[in-house]
Amino acid sequence: MGDELQNYKLQLQQVEAALLSDPNNKELQKLKVDLEEVIDLTLDLKNKAEEAAKQPEYHEVTNNLYEDDEVTRSLLAVEQFVAKNKNKKIWRIGDLCMAKWSDNGQYYEARIDSINPDGQNSQAKNGS
Repeated sequence: MGDELQNYKLQLQQVEAALLSDPNNKELQKLKVDLEEVIDLTLDLKNKAEEAAKQPEYHEVTNNLYEDDEVTRSLLAVEQFVAKNKNKKIWRIGDLCMAKWSDNGQYYEARIDSINPDGQNSQAKNGS
C-alpha cells in the first residue's frame, strides 16, 4: 500500500506541474481532484489497517470451547433431557395426580408432596 501511495503522490506532482503551464486544462484539473481523492482514501485505508493490526485478535468460537465450560455442559444436558422426554409428564411437588390408596387399591385425586431421587413420587396426599 505504501508503494501505491507514493505512486499516487508522484502522479499528483506531475499533474500539478502540468497545470502550471496549462492552468485552464479541464482534464488535468479533474485528474488532480481524482488523485487527491485517491490519496485521501488510500491514507484512510492505511490508517484503518494499522488500527486493526493493533487490536487483539479474535478467534472464532467453536463448540469444542463450550465443552470445557461446566455451565454450558449442564445446559446442553438439560436440553438433551428435555428433548428426549418432551412427551413424558414431568411431575413436580404440588402437582395434582391420581394415586392408588394401599388400603383398598382404588385411585383417588391427590397432590404430590415429595419425589424420590429416581423420579418416582414417594407420597401423595388425598386431594379432597
